[in-house]
Amino acid sequence: MSLRHKLKAYHFEIKHIIILFALLAIFQIILSYINSTSTSNLLNKTMDIYRKDSAERVADLMTTSMELFLEHNLINAQKTELNKRETVRAFNIILNQQILQQNMDEICILISEDNRIYAIDEGAALYSFFFENKLPPEETIHDHTEAVNLYSELKQVIIERGKFRVYLMNRIHFMCLFRLYPVENWWEQYI
Repeated sequence: MSLRHKLKAYHFEIKHIIILFALLAIFQIILSYINSTSTSNLLNKTMDIYRKDSAERVADLMTTSMELFLEHNLINAQKTELNKRETVRAFNIILNQQILQQNMDEICILISEDNRIYAIDEGAALYSFFFENKLPPEETIHDHTEAVNLYSELKQVIIERGKFRVYLMNRIHFMCLFRLYPVENWWEQYI
């Protein structure tokens, strides 16, 4: 008997067709679930990489801008009131321009002095520190507690490695710590 005759002799009943469709449906559901989870994982990983890269680029841009601005102004320091206002304004622009970026919550500059850590997020306090050697007020620490605590934990690593990047993520938030310049008190050589 040929295969054709065997198939004709065998009668498909409705239960066979139902089992076949049930198996196909189960297989399709399993494939759909695998596709959904793998697509979701891929999108999450891609978003994490994008967030991380974006945070690094913003922090690197701000650090570079700040370093160039400080280097230029410390070499060409003119202590006039107009120059002070322009410098404070430039500091504010550098600090606030980055917050305009999408998904940027806060930016501050951490200064470690006399075993204390100060957080600066405004141009006037930054000007006072760099050009007048005045420490910021104590209450600035409370505005950026999370950043201050992270810096306290990683301070030695950042100092040893110079310009070092740290990424911490709690699924949505990143923190980047950059050292402005690898030599401590580098501004003293220009004053």
